[in-house]
Amino acid sequence: MPKCWLITFVALVAVSCSERPVGAAVADTPRAEWCDAVEVCYDSDDTLSLHNLAVVARCEAAHAKELLPLRVEVQSPSGANYAGEVVLTPSARHTGGSFVEFSADWIEDACFGEVGDYRFLLTPCQPTDGVWNVGVRVDRIEN
Repeated sequence: MPKCWLITFVALVAVSCSERPVGAAVADTPRAEWCDAVEVCYDSDDTLSLHNLAVVARCEAAHAKELLPLRVEVQSPSGANYAGEVVLTPSARHTGGSFVEFSADWIEDACFGEVGDYRFLLTPCQPTDGVWNVGVRVDRIEN
């Protein structure tokens, strides 16, 4: 009987802590030598839920590297700032081989404390060719 309880508990925990995509903010980059910050905005109206944030990019397959290091700066609706770095790795190569998607989990269990637009500035740590677009994916943690 105890095994049955353990299996039920593990199943409930796995189901109760799932993620649900709620949005993404993506912007195009100059394909030839991207070196300046690209701004994307995410409009949050949920100040209670926890979210996981990931940084994503799409690159031409011919220019795809193994790593894509980026600096990320965030400004809240009230002007509070946060900055950090993230290293994206290839997550999917698409049929035909024309482009490669990169991604990296960035912040876990984030809470948007204010309603409004959060501005994300994404800047490559070194000039990079072949990046089509870059952005932030937001997943709500379902409890």
